[in-house]
Amino acid sequence: MSLSNLPRDVVSADMRESKPKNFSGLKLSAAGCRESPIHKEVTSYSNRSHSPQQAAGNALAPGFTLIELVTVVAIIGVLSAIAMPLYAEYIEKAKIVRAISEITTISKSLTAYYLENNKYPQSLDEVGYVALIDPWGAPDFLLGNAIAADRAFLDPWGAPYQYLNIQTATTRGPGPRPRTNRFVHPINSDYDLFSMGKDGRSQAPLTAHASKDDIIRANDGGYIGLASDF
Repeated sequence: MSLSNLPRDVVSADMRESKPKNFSGLKLSAAGCRESPIHKEVTSYSNRSHSPQQAAGNALAPGFTLIELVTVVAIIGVLSAIAMPLYAEYIEKAKIVRAISEITTISKSLTAYYLENNKYPQSLDEVGYVALIDPWGAPDFLLGNAIAADRAFLDPWGAPYQYLNIQTATTRGPGPRPRTNRFVHPINSDYDLFSMGKDGRSQAPLTAHASKDDIIRANDGGYIGLASDF
């Protein structure tokens, strides 16, 4: 018989007499499960798997392999092999530019000396450019003119600038000769002023191998630059 066929008052009386089921035992069972050894072991493993040390370790980037390191070193070596010659060439060009500038400055001092004295000096010392070596290559202290090294005015390669007053120079006997071009003609009529360049050597003819890297003054100041470009 279904409930729909019973009288309404009978159904109400039965429902009032019925008592709610007791689920306290189920709750106790759940609490007991939480306290069981298996539950404790699972919880402990879960805590270890999410420890701060392991999280930090997982965040670390992987290391380089040997092949990657060798590749990086090879690339650096190739770049260095390309860059070093270019850098050395740049430094050499900078020294040439500096020598040209300094020869130009010395020439102005020599011109001012000439305008005041109607002659050119016999050495650069007379216009304030002290050298440790005279035009013949002899140390100044042998000539009774000892000069401290910190007062020397040297070219970018560490050698003194070479100067020769052509008006008083001799063409015979020992001593410097006027600089000459490929036609063996003097390149100046007033004075020679030059740097011996990177190799620190020079000869009177500009065509000599030792003179190729000289920074010269030619055409009475009309040209200042590399002897090889003159």
